[in-house]
Amino acid sequence: GYMLPYFVLGSVFITLAATFYFTHAFEDAEDSVSDSPILDNSEELRLSSRSLQRLSDDSNKPENEHSSLKEQPIKPESITHKFAFSIPIVKYSCLSIVISNLCQSYLDPIMAMKLYDYGIMADKSGYVFIFYVMSYSFFGFLGGHIAQLAAKRTLILSGYLIGCVTFCLIGHEFFVGADFLVLVVGGLFLNGLSCVCHNLFATMLVKAELMEAAERHGLDKGSVGGYFGGLKSSCNLIGGVLGPLISS
Repeated sequence: GYMLPYFVLGSVFITLAATFYFTHAFEDAEDSVSDSPILDNSEELRLSSRSLQRLSDDSNKPENEHSSLKEQPIKPESITHKFAFSIPIVKYSCLSIVISNLCQSYLDPIMAMKLYDYGIMADKSGYVFIFYVMSYSFFGFLGGHIAQLAAKRTLILSGYLIGCVTFCLIGHEFFVGADFLVLVVGGLFLNGLSCVCHNLFATMLVKAELMEAAERHGLDKGSVGGYFGGLKSSCNLIGGVLGPLISS
């Protein structure tokens, strides 16, 4: 029964990797079409004359009307769930954050028992988990530098592909019919790299996309930070709950 969770989650990884590849992986994040078209000289002159006419009309208005307008500034609208999830890459990136936490937490109920089958007692299995956490921390430390070398969407796709290899290594008994401890430890090491690709790069991508969309549509950029923090916390908690639930 130990191999079933790895087989199921590995299949999910392969499906998501293919979906991500054929939809958004290699789209250029910076190739966004501006909402305002390029104007020729005649159009610019026409708009300039219209602006001057509007200014002259405003100058003829009573002073109390100007003061009342100044006292009631228009506040930009805040970002909403409907707006955020209308951006496809935000949905995919949030799913990546969920899967990252799922991959970290699914090991908790069964990995100690699996290591016990190799003769590693509970007092020694903690070292294996420390090794796994160290690999995640190590790759997370380098993640900021890695993100400057390649597109974040490509790195997230790489995380899905590495996740496929991870599940094949940890659950290799399902495929080869024999157990090798070195493959399990290697799978844990790669799992740290895979989770970094899912979580760190997806987090950076979601925040950048939300900030860009808020600026493009005139939304309140101050609300993006709070919304993004709540969204990321929700994704982390969902993945942290689903991991032990599936592996149990």
